[in-house]
Amino acid sequence: MRIGEIAVVAPNASDKRLFIRGASDSVNHVNERLAFGTCNINTQLTLHLYGITITPAKADIAWDFIAHRLLGYIVLFQWGDSESFRSIQPTVDELTSTQDTALITAGYARQPINSLSPVFEKGVPIDRNGALTFCNLEDRASIKTTLLALIEKVINQIK
Repeated sequence: MRIGEIAVVAPNASDKRLFIRGASDSVNHVNERLAFGTCNINTQLTLHLYGITITPAKADIAWDFIAHRLLGYIVLFQWGDSESFRSIQPTVDELTSTQDTALITAGYARQPINSLSPVFEKGVPIDRNGALTFCNLEDRASIKTTLLALIEKVINQIK
């Protein structure tokens, strides 16, 4: 059996838990800073999802333990909330400048997105390893689509 590992980073614990709960077959909530879930793709592949509330700059041993093995990162923020985006922006900047791995930045909303938030008027900073998408944390299909976007990014990086 092969295992693929993905980090789900969010500004607060409840968002990462919602994402992992929606993507996983089984979830183990460890504490406020770390959650773990597994998603069995088939008999040959399982994804391990690590929900992390901290940024790499404030990392502890949990981050160090998984960072070098990750397929990629999913960084969540609340769409339409400029503070939520500003809180994840340093994490995205650090990950894209220090890691050479796939990254999906996912804006989540509980209702349909009708307009662009003023925080994005100057654009959304994304490098060649990243992509921006939208996700509904209360919709399992939407969460799986976000996971698929990351996996597609990983596959496209294979040279």
